[in-house]
Amino acid sequence: MRGVSFIWKDNRQPSIGIIAQEIEKIVPEIVNTNEHGVKSVSYDSIIGLLIESIKEQQIQINYLLNNIKGE
Repeated sequence: MRGVSFIWKDNRQPSIGIIAQEIEKIVPEIVNTNEHGVKSVSYDSIIGLLIESIKEQQIQINYLLNNIKGE
């Protein structure tokens, strides 16, 4: 999953987000496909995943800091 900037095809407005096809491989339940085959992401659903990934990353950081300090 990567953050990207893009321009909407329909209104030419710039935006920032993630690629639905990429996130669909990881968490398909938060990707919607409309009747024209256009995919969209339910960004609200990502919040919980991001919180948990930050907590996991913090555990790894703390472990590494403790190893550097020799604890």
